[in-house]
Amino acid sequence: MHFRLCLDLEIPFYSRKEGATMTSEKNAQVGQAREAFQMMYQISQLLNTGLDADTLSICIRLCELGVDPEVLAHVIKEIRKMGDNAAQSKPVNLHP
Repeated sequence: MHFRLCLDLEIPFYSRKEGATMTSEKNAQVGQAREAFQMMYQISQLLNTGLDADTLSICIRLCELGVDPEVLAHVIKEIRKMGDNAAQSKPVNLHP
C-alpha cells in the first residue's frame, strides 16, 4: 500500500469558483493524508516500533522516494544498537 503524504499545496490561480473547488479538493486531500498518517502512527505504536511521529514521517517520506523499507528498518536497528552500546560504555576520564 502506498500513501502519498507529502502533498504539494501550491494552488494555481483560478476564478473564485474554480479556486474554491480546488481549495476544497486540496483540503480533502490534506485531511485524508493526515488521517492516513494518524492510522499509520497508531499502528506503529501498537507494534512498539519506538518511532515518534517525526521519525515515522521521515521514514514514510524515504519510502516514498524509493528507499527499501527493509533496508531502512535494518539501518534504524543498527543505529539504535550503536546508541545503546555508546550509552552502556563508560566515558573515558581524560583527567586522571
